[in-house]
Amino acid sequence: MLTTMFALLRTNFIMLLRQRTLILTSLGLAVISMLVFGFLFGGNNASKTRLGVVDQDTTPPRLNSFASLSNQTRSRSSAAAAVRSSRR
Repeated sequence: MLTTMFALLRTNFIMLLRQRTLILTSLGLAVISMLVFGFLFGGNNASKTRLGVVDQDTTPPRLNSFASLSNQTRSRSSAAAAVRSSRR
């Protein structure tokens, strides 16, 4: 069974090497995508992203898990109103 898997792997790898356009499209487009998105979203001048956490669980482990994240607490109704009006 293992020799059959290696034979299939070897055959597919040889077929891949014979088709240069397949190599270009599978590897080239992946590299281009990484570069484009890296330049768009990377860098040191990125602004801080605000994170909103909606949690309706009131168990003690939950209270400890989000304590370090919260610097602002809203009631459920004011948070829903802020989301509806697109205020942050």
